[in-house]
Amino acid sequence: MRCIGGIRAPGLKWAGLSTKARRLAGVRGTAPEAMVLAWAATGAKAQARQAYGVAAWQEVPAIRERRVFVVRDELLNTPGPPLIAGAKELWRIVRGIAGAGKV
Repeated sequence: MRCIGGIRAPGLKWAGLSTKARRLAGVRGTAPEAMVLAWAATGAKAQARQAYGVAAWQEVPAIRERRVFVVRDELLNTPGPPLIAGAKELWRIVRGIAGAGKV
């Protein structure tokens, strides 16, 4: 994510979060303009609408502006060709947002 200008929410761990409340507050506190979700072991089942339904995030710009994207977690966690495919997917998302003048 760093190579395309992304950041992780301050105070959040890379591998898991300490509590649900910390996760919700951490995302809200960073006010992301866009969100990329990659839920482990969900494959094609993960959907952006799950993020849109989190009550604590309703004032987050990414939620308000409907800029939540889902990428299969194996494209971000598997070395080799899948990781390259994941980087391309992230680039496609970021380029689409920037091209639309959203960030």
